[in-house]
Amino acid sequence: MQAWTNALNGGGTNTMAEKTFPVRGNHDFSDLAGWKSYFGPSGKYDFPTIVARIGGSNYSEMAGAERATYSFDYDNSHFVGIDVNGDVDAMASAVYRADGTGWLDKDLAAAEARGLTHAFLYWHGPIWAINGHCCPTAPADLIKVLNKHPIVSATFHGHEHVLGYAHMDAASTYPAITHEFEQFVVGGAGAGLYSCQSGRSDWCNASYGISMVDVNGNSYTVTTYTYNSSSKTVSLYKTQTFSKTGAPPSAPPAAPRNLRLR
Repeated sequence: MQAWTNALNGGGTNTMAEKTFPVRGNHDFSDLAGWKSYFGPSGKYDFPTIVARIGGSNYSEMAGAERATYSFDYDNSHFVGIDVNGDVDAMASAVYRADGTGWLDKDLAAAEARGLTHAFLYWHGPIWAINGHCCPTAPADLIKVLNKHPIVSATFHGHEHVLGYAHMDAASTYPAITHEFEQFVVGGAGAGLYSCQSGRSDWCNASYGISMVDVNGNSYTVTTYTYNSSSKTVSLYKTQTFSKTGAPPSAPPAAPRNLRLR
C-alpha cells in the first residue's frame, strides 16, 4: 500500500493520494482488516477526513464493510465505491437487494432526496463485460436498483485490462434495463493488457489509460487518455459529453471538478 500511495504522489512531488478514494479488486481481498486500518481513523488516508478536507459531505458506509463500500457527495454529484471481489456477480447481495433493504438502494434514494443531479458508481468487475473476464451476468436485483434511480449517470470499472465504453440500454446490453446509463472500463493498472472482444462495447482500446470526469450542471464530460508505457507518454483518445434531461437544476461548479479513475 505504501508503494502504491507513493506512486500516486509522484514519488513525493504531489498529494494525489490525499484526495483518492479507491476500492478493492480481486487481488486485494486477502486482508480487509488491513484495508480498513490503512484508510480508517488510525491510518494515513482516512476517507471521512479526506471528504471533509476536499469540501465534500454526507460520507456514509456499509456496516461491516467500513472503508470498503462507501459513498459521499461532492458539489452536485454523489460518488459510490463498492467492494467487489472480481466479477460483478461477486457483489454481496446485501449491497444490491431491491426490496428496500439493500445498502445501494437506500444510499441512492437518500442522495436523490438531497436533490443531487448525478451519481457515479465504481467497483472492480463491470456490469457488462467487454473482454478479459467475459461474461458474468449481473444480479437481476442490481439492474432493478439501477432502474429505480435516475440519479445514476455512469459507472466505472477495472478488471478487464483494456479501456472501453458501453452505453447501457435494453437493446445492446441487458433487456431488463429501463434507466439507461453509461459504463466505462478504465485501464489495466500495469498488468498485462487483453484484447477487445467484438460486439461487446461502443468502443474499446487495448491500452493503459486514465479517464477524467468534468461535471457542469446537468451534463458531464468523460475524457479518456491512453498511456504508452514504452515512451511514457499520455495521449488524448476520446472526449464524450452526456446530458441528463429532467435532472434537478444545479449551478456549474466555480472551478473544474475532476474525478480521475485508472
